[in-house]
Amino acid sequence: MQFHFIFSLRCKPFAVKRALAIVLGIASGSVLAAPCVSGVPYTVVGLNDCEVPAGVTAISVSATGGGGGGGVGKVGAAGAVVTGTITVTPGSTLPLFVGGGGKGFNAGAGGGGSSNVNAGVIGNQVIAGGGGGGSSALGANATPGLSGPGAGAAGNGGPGGNGNVLSADGAGGAGGIGNGTGAGQVNPGNSQAGGGGGGFGGGTSVGGGGGKGGGSVSAGANISFAVASNGGALRTDGGDGSITLTFAPAPAPEVSVACSPSELTDADNQVSSCTVTLSSPSTQDMSVNLNLPATSPRYSTTCASPITVAANSTSASCTITATANTTPGDGNVTAQLSIAAPTLADAYTVAGSPAQVVIKDDDTPAVAVATPVPSLGMFGLIGLSSLFAIFGISRSRKRSA
Repeated sequence: MQFHFIFSLRCKPFAVKRALAIVLGIASGSVLAAPCVSGVPYTVVGLNDCEVPAGVTAISVSATGGGGGGGVGKVGAAGAVVTGTITVTPGSTLPLFVGGGGKGFNAGAGGGGSSNVNAGVIGNQVIAGGGGGGSSALGANATPGLSGPGAGAAGNGGPGGNGNVLSADGAGGAGGIGNGTGAGQVNPGNSQAGGGGGGFGGGTSVGGGGGKGGGSVSAGANISFAVASNGGALRTDGGDGSITLTFAPAPAPEVSVACSPSELTDADNQVSSCTVTLSSPSTQDMSVNLNLPATSPRYSTTCASPITVAANSTSASCTITATANTTPGDGNVTAQLSIAAPTLADAYTVAGSPAQVVIKDDDTPAVAVATPVPSLGMFGLIGLSSLFAIFGISRSRKRSA
């Protein structure tokens, strides 16, 4: 066995680490919490606060309150089972408390404690009441944790106490106010109280009644209430409560693409920047498939498929560049870029319209120049007219002869 010495005190390694963690927590003004675990029940009675992992924004909760202990005359009642979905913030501390089972006793037994998640956050909490403690001989049955919403909030219900031989009251859950008074009544407005302890009649009564169960409450989505089966048998401790967290999958991000500017000319330094955007960041690199622009001598692109959006980022960029040329009359062309379906189903959803970049022809076609008709000039025309006149006179004389 290894030991470490702190301030001349011999300590086990685990104790040293825990002490350091506590000191660091005090120094920073916060309490260190382990990451929340999905699908594995929390069963250690008491505080189990945990840190919400990155990317988790909703948690489905199933909480079971502690069962009441069994008395000498009646068994303990079961705790409540409450389920619901609450919203959470990644990186925040989620308060968890597991209620313990009530102690069995050779008289009136203790009530079970409540189990709760995010207690005190009205509208976003899950609390399962503990079952009442079993009564002494001939007493009434204990009451289970209420399978319905209870009002208000109070201290956490811990393990149920023992029935008290010296008085008529069994003890409620530590931190709750569920003391058994005769019939083990508990304040019905206290949704976090442990189940009431079973009453013990002593020598003047044939038997006290069973303890009342603590109230239950839940707020959120998918809410349901039921009764567990963890009540203690005669003179036996009730079963401890539990809490199971299940991380609800985060919705797939929407992915869109846009290019700016949307028009270029076929000249030097004409570049459009195209941005692929996620609606929410991913905790891991996200590969996004693209439908790339058709190959063309009029432009080039750095866009490739898939394009990678880095973890915890929401965008990645590439470019479309016009090819400079001076060829007149080659017209306009359009480069189109769009999001393609993901390789892994439901990795993301396609949003928005395809991005289009028009490469415009800015070269003016050459204007055809008309060829001038040769001209004889004024004297040429006079001479030509004279020839025609002489020719006409000659023809006339021949006819008259």
